[in-house]
Amino acid sequence: MLSNVNALINRAGREATTDRAVFDTLTNRIQGLAKTRSLLTAENWSSALLRDVIEPETAGVYGDDRVTLSGPDVFVTSEATLAIGMAVHELATNTAKYGAFSSQDGHVSLNWSRITDARSDRLIIQWKETGGPQIDGPDKTGFGTQLITSTLEGSLGGTVKPEWEQNGLRVVIELDFDDVTVSKGA
Repeated sequence: MLSNVNALINRAGREATTDRAVFDTLTNRIQGLAKTRSLLTAENWSSALLRDVIEPETAGVYGDDRVTLSGPDVFVTSEATLAIGMAVHELATNTAKYGAFSSQDGHVSLNWSRITDARSDRLIIQWKETGGPQIDGPDKTGFGTQLITSTLEGSLGGTVKPEWEQNGLRVVIELDFDDVTVSKGA
């Protein structure tokens, strides 16, 4: 179904008299969804390994020399797979336009961990850019940022904290570990 939608968008884009970038952005978002759905189909829509959700949108596109992924094997629910997949796709897209991936020397480190303390049991995902252009932060909140926030905070009850540091964007995502993960047993 997503392939059909993508074909319709591509056709409309070829015939459009407006800005082609709108169609390219929409096509990329649909392709990101399709990749994530393929992961879930392989697991009967139950869960996916977090690394497998993140890797195709980051190191799979920009290369292992520009992306560092680290974290334990964590299986996330189908709902979390879709939400995290879309968020990572949007982060990577914005990074290619404005951040580290827009510069030849730019790099993204993406790590995740489980934090258990007196407050709660959380899955922490950190996105950290270095080597890109100096960014002071956006003048306004764009569609991608709104999508990330509404998906992760609204759908999963998590928090998204972007920080524009001198070396690049840093985003910390916190999710309730028990709500977004699945135990796969040994």
